[in-house]
Amino acid sequence: MALEMSSLLGAARSVLLWAPGLLVRWRFPATRLAELLYIDVQPRNESVRLDLGEAANVRLVIQIINLSPFNLEVDRAQIRFVYGASSVTFNHLTRTKIAPASIVSLYLQEALPDSQASHIRRNWRGNQPRIEGTVEVNSDVRPFTKTLASLTGLHVSFNNLDARKAAE
Repeated sequence: MALEMSSLLGAARSVLLWAPGLLVRWRFPATRLAELLYIDVQPRNESVRLDLGEAANVRLVIQIINLSPFNLEVDRAQIRFVYGASSVTFNHLTRTKIAPASIVSLYLQEALPDSQASHIRRNWRGNQPRIEGTVEVNSDVRPFTKTLASLTGLHVSFNNLDARKAAE
């Protein structure tokens, strides 16, 4: 009798430990978790910098805000910066932890080929820069993907614009 009772208690205990996780996964599907992750460029100072000097590069600061009640971890991110006909893809492969209700910044930098730097120098006015991409995120509940469709309205700072003009 005691053996049967202990096995019943063990089964009930395992169901009680399993049920809250099921309820949390039901309440927070991947789409809901993605809605609770806010991704934008850094709002102050320089969020996007195009250096068109001899070693041309693009620097981008992405800010991620965790609005969920769970610990999150950015597994990887692929962000594409588009300026006119030129584009640069940033691959962030470092795992970055984000606590609930906190903000982290990703500092991304990538080389810009000379042909694209020259093209941007010739057509630097009137282009609407944008950012698009995907961010793969792990959480205590489930892994999910956050997609950036097209983030526009970016303020781009230019460095060495005149140096590129002199070299052409």
